[in-house]
Amino acid sequence: MAAGMRRAGRRLRAVTRSQVVVMAIAAVTILPACVPVRWEQPVPTETHTGSGERSSRGNPPFYEVYGVRYHVQSSSYGHRERGVASWYGKKFHGRPTSSGEIYDMYAMTAAHKTLPLPTRVRVTHLGNGKSVILRVNDRGPFVDNRIIDLSYAAALKLDMLGTGTALVEVEALTPDASGPTTTTASMEPGAPATPRPSTRHARSTPRPPAIDAARLYLQVGAFGEALNAEQMQAQLRTKGLSNVVIRYDLDGDPALYRVRLGPISDVAEYDALVELMAAMEIRETHLVTESIAPAFNAATTVPGGS
Repeated sequence: MAAGMRRAGRRLRAVTRSQVVVMAIAAVTILPACVPVRWEQPVPTETHTGSGERSSRGNPPFYEVYGVRYHVQSSSYGHRERGVASWYGKKFHGRPTSSGEIYDMYAMTAAHKTLPLPTRVRVTHLGNGKSVILRVNDRGPFVDNRIIDLSYAAALKLDMLGTGTALVEVEALTPDASGPTTTTASMEPGAPATPRPSTRHARSTPRPPAIDAARLYLQVGAFGEALNAEQMQAQLRTKGLSNVVIRYDLDGDPALYRVRLGPISDVAEYDALVELMAAMEIRETHLVTESIAPAFNAATTVPGGS
């Protein structure tokens, strides 16, 4: 399933990524190849991006791809999200990005649908704890459940080339945050089609403690009353879901009963759960991690994760 999503993402990027880079100076532009991509006038560059000034391209208030409207954030300050990362490589190497820069698959960069361009982010692989610091300079990925598209070099350092996707956390950094933003490797004549990127000039990024994938959950609801959480739990179990747990947030104000599905073992399971929730019209879902594993039943309350 994950492989199918990757192929779909590649096909979609093939007709959109090079087109998204073309930004209209007029109010509206419809791009060719039957792909409707609309840009509005760019916004001022003084807002915080975590990388200094905004790029003069790729930062409209909003744009549309295949009828879906994406609103570019006015600031990256405090941005943090969890979800699925994918990566893109030699097919787009040397092509313009949405910011106007040339995509370098050996640089530590990424594409995001709504963060200001450029923005520096820390991406952490939730399955193995590895992290990298990247510079967001492109738009995408325009695939459901994917929150960020990584360069080949970034995917290599996160050890996700083989799987193609990974569950990650994305955190925007302030301009003075330490760590490298890019690393490149020169391509010599006769070099193999996919050489390994050089890391000679990259400083090691402090690695957080490894996060066990067995502690990843999809949160599907949060309630102030235990009864409401238990009713949702029962509803989900009628759909054949046995892995429904409730966590009681002792530190919340007000305290909340959080309904979660999991633990989640991989991207394919995550995609399937998100798709099922959408079919049930439950769309406010997000990926969470937990520091404890015991489940909750109607007679037990357990502190929640983050």
